[in-house]
Amino acid sequence: MPRISAPTVVEHRALQREALVVAASDELLENGLAAVTPASVGKRAGLARSTIYEYFPSASDLVAEVALRSFQQWGEELSAAMAGAPSGIERLAAYITTTLRLVAEGKYDIVHALHGAVFSPEKIARFEEQHTELVQPLRDVIAELGLSHPEVRVELIQGVVDAGVKQVAAGRDVEKVSRLSVELVTQGFLN
Repeated sequence: MPRISAPTVVEHRALQREALVVAASDELLENGLAAVTPASVGKRAGLARSTIYEYFPSASDLVAEVALRSFQQWGEELSAAMAGAPSGIERLAAYITTTLRLVAEGKYDIVHALHGAVFSPEKIARFEEQHTELVQPLRDVIAELGLSHPEVRVELIQGVVDAGVKQVAAGRDVEKVSRLSVELVTQGFLN
């Protein structure tokens, strides 16, 4: 019987699964989508190639898990930053500045690395759900502020955030882009 590296089999399996997701993420970011193979991920994780199939039916499913984890981590950081802000305007600013900071820290790189990946319709639906969840805090802030045409405002503000993401991803100073984005939103869309 194989040796386990945790107090229980369940914990051991959770550790192995996590090691595979981390290895796949690292491989994806360092070497690109085509490099994420069962052999490369298994080697990086220190596990047999065949072990991957115990946790993920295919390399595509493993890559999808990497993407979903990325969404989840992004959402957790965004929620934490917004929870620490006292009012609607400050939470809105936290949404913008945190999003742009995460891009500057390289946490958006996964999106570029996934370009060209093919996923099942079920995975695509989960990605869309996750993306909707990432925008929900913005919707909540706009609702809290009681502004007219909330959905239009959300779309316009998200457009400014998306433009800021492109600027930061292109190497522009995150502090400057954040400041200008917050000013544009608070002075232009909230009055």
